[in-house]
Amino acid sequence: MIEIWEEVGVPSFRNGEALDFEAHASRIENGGTLLLDGDSDSADEIIGFYRGAMEAAGWAITRVGGHEMTAESDVASIQIVANVYDEQTLIMMILTDRPGSS
Repeated sequence: MIEIWEEVGVPSFRNGEALDFEAHASRIENGGTLLLDGDSDSADEIIGFYRGAMEAAGWAITRVGGHEMTAESDVASIQIVANVYDEQTLIMMILTDRPGSS
């Protein structure tokens, strides 16, 4: 699990190194935007990993398209985007409150 998001159960892609984190106003502890190093894996591999890992962790996949996906738990929503820059893949994750949760 990603250490700062362990409480809500967000899996880590091959122990990807956290490069940057920006907190956002949220009822979710440590809600915000996290940038992870995806090494040299393709964006398709990363999204494929997260699709399976998030479902296994109890999240419902709400949308998958191209190099991004969204998922929801009982209280949280997450968007995951993978892009390749100069032969390095970066994973941007945005964790926030689930719409309609209180």
